Amino acid sequence: MRPLLVLLLFASAAHADAWDGARAACGPELFSATARKQLNYVIRKHYQKEEAKIPALNRGWSRQGLGPEQRARRAFAFRRALRLECRRMMREPAEVKLVCQRDRKKYGDPNGPTFEWLVRHAKETLKTDDLNAIYENIVVTAEKSNRLVNVGVWFLSWKEWALNGFSGEVKEK
Repeated sequence: MRPLLVLLLFASAAHADAWDGARAACGPELFSATARKQLNYVIRKHYQKEEAKIPALNRGWSRQGLGPEQRARRAFAFRRALRLECRRMMREPAEVKLVCQRDRKKYGDPNGPTFEWLVRHAKETLKTDDLNAIYENIVVTAEKSNRLVNVGVWFLSWKEWALNGFSGEVKEK
């Protein structure tokens, strides 16, 4: 968790070599010239709003007759796409690079946990080989974001918010 706090406190000017490092860490698909850049607390708010849709999506998938593995894979894909969307919204390439480095260290992938990593982790956490229980756990955990990250982003965003005139809009440098 310590690298995340460093990330939250880290504020550097955006420059070309930082973008290049972030691209190398995460892949060029994370960067879009047309993406509307936002402040971190606005991005986190968006992330939480979208993430809150997973339970309803899961109920719909269940009504469609999808099994636990299919629902787990869909919940995983939804959250991973959301993660990457939010990274595209970040305005500081050095911060994106830090998040990617953290994910590579923690999950072995700069873009966060893979589905296979989640299966292994759930198996270890639940101490079971029951795949249905493992897949259900993946769906349930996809519905919940990290509380420490949520609190950290909100707590540390006051400065960012104040510097931008108490608005979620990013002011040009």
